[in-house]
Amino acid sequence: DSVNSIKWANKATHFDYFTKYQDMITLRKATETMRLGSATEVSLQQTDLNDFGGFTFTNSTIGYRLNAHATSTDAFDEYVIIHNGNNSGITLNTTGYTLAYVSSGTLTIGATTSVGANVSIVLAKNN
Repeated sequence: DSVNSIKWANKATHFDYFTKYQDMITLRKATETMRLGSATEVSLQQTDLNDFGGFTFTNSTIGYRLNAHATSTDAFDEYVIIHNGNNSGITLNTTGYTLAYVSSGTLTIGATTSVGANVSIVLAKNN
């Protein structure tokens, strides 16, 4: 049916979205902390953030921190997930963090990192 069918031509038209979804799935599969099995496990590992890296979140920005449990085999101890839903960019102090994922375009991470409008990022670090 025309509503629910897969429109394979859209893969070529929107290939950048396709590859970003692949990247997101690859990160989730490789990261035990992002595959917790219950709400209880999530509540033990997750902390909601009101601010991060010198930026106080507004209604359009959300963020949370996931800490790997003691027996985790993850490459990092901590993951910070931020979605900038603002119509403009934000600047964060990301000292000590590695960029694990960016939802749109490319991003260079440094002491300060500019995150574009409507972009989500995953930062990672070892404590």
